[in-house]
Parts: sequence; C-alpha cells; structure tokens
Amino acid sequence: TITTLTLTVPPTLYTMESSTAWSPTRTGRATQDPPGTPPPLMTSAFIPTPLPLTGENLLINGSFEDGSHEQGAPELSVPDGWTAWWFEGPALHDPRNDVGYGRPEMRVIARVPPFLDPPRIFSGQQAFQAFGMYRVVDCGLYQTVDVEPGRQVELVAYAHAWSSQQDDPHQSDLVTQDDMDNIVFWVGIDPTGGQDWSSASVVWSQPYQRYDIYGPVGPIVVSTSGPQVTVFLRGRALWPFKHNDMYWDDARLIYVQ
Repeated sequence: TITTLTLTVPPTLYTMESSTAWSPTRTGRATQDPPGTPPPLMTSAFIPTPLPLTGENLLINGSFEDGSHEQGAPELSVPDGWTAWWFEGPALHDPRNDVGYGRPEMRVIARVPPFLDPPRIFSGQQAFQAFGMYRVVDCGLYQTVDVEPGRQVELVAYAHAWSSQQDDPHQSDLVTQDDMDNIVFWVGIDPTGGQDWSSASVVWSQPYQRYDIYGPVGPIVVSTSGPQVTVFLRGRALWPFKHNDMYWDDARLIYVQ
C-alpha cells in the first residue's frame, strides 16, 4: 500500500544485541520482502556508470532546488512537486525485528554543514534525504508527469547511502555481507500513471548499491501508452542500524524517442 498522510507514533527502538558489532541472520529473507519488491541485490558488485542523460527534464523540481513542504508531519519535509511514500508492515526477512518497517524521516538538505564533509549534495545547492534511526525503512518519492503517448522516456537519478552502526559519517560500516546488502536503491516508472509503488505495472530498474559516494540509479526506458506516467524513487534498508541514511539528487526524465 501507499502511505502519504498517515501520522503514526514512532515505534520503539529495536533492541540490539550489541551497539557496535551486530549482524543479523539471513535465514529466509530473500523471498520475504514487502509486496512489489523487485528481485533483491545480494552482492555488492560495482555497476558501471551510464552516460549522462541530455534533453529537457520532464520532472518538476527534479534537482530538489525549488522548495519543499510538510506532508502531514514536521518530520516529513518533501520537495515541492513530489509526494512521499513509504511501506509500514512486518519485516518478514528478519524474525528478530518485532517492530517492522516504519515511517521514515525526510527532508531537503542544503549545501551547508554538516552536509559538506562528507558531501551530501551531488550538484546545485540542495538534495533530498530519507532516513530511519534504528529502523528499517522502504520509502521514497513519486511524481506523476504529463507525457506524449507513443514516446519513450528514460529515467535516472543519483543516490548514495550511509549505512552504519558507528558514527563516522565518512564511511559506511561494511564488514559482513549483511552489512553490504543493507541499503538498495531503485528507480521505477509506471507507464499507466498509477501512484501505487507496489503495483505490478511499475517497471523497476535493476537494484543498485551506492555507499558513501553518489552514483547513478538507472537509467530505465519505458514506452508511454497514455497521457501520464508516474516516476518512483525508492530506497530500502533491511537491518535496523543506527544510521540508515539515503540521499537523492538530480532525478531526470527525458524523451528518447
């Protein structure tokens, strides 16, 4: 389901066996993700950088430079032109997590401390951050765009994650395979214009892992059949680490045919 304006009480913090050296078991998790989840990325292999997209950006505020608004709560500061979505439900892949997926915190961040070192802005003066502290999150943004039927559109965005039980923002804590698998990014397009991230009509990119340094997520190409498509940005954290921080910038949707 899509949640946009639901106000919930933040769940109790997940109890860790250790605050500095914790790694979950992996039993059964690969087939127990939330509904609508594309196939998970179970390795940390580097994915080559695609060529940059050129052409007019069809998205409103794809660079996140043009203001923001609250979406039902002060903890949800969303870029203008976009709508936040997130999944709330059980974390079936992790039997020790009795809290499950919860509402993230979201905000537009500026090129000022503490976002200068390490750099959390890819270009321009602002970027978008979604995060959960000691909480697993599956969340992102969507935007419905007017398009010309019978064209092809291409989507790419830039993202990176800080995933750690430690407090050093310069590097993620990537000791075990579970650490490396924690945060995954996708971009998706629903060519029908639907606004349900879990719908089977959403065409998802392959999953991407981008730790500590911005890299592209996508591109993907779909053919338009009607007057609208919906673009989705998505990040998912599997484990309730102290820092599950996801950063997005420079989303672009262009015609390629």
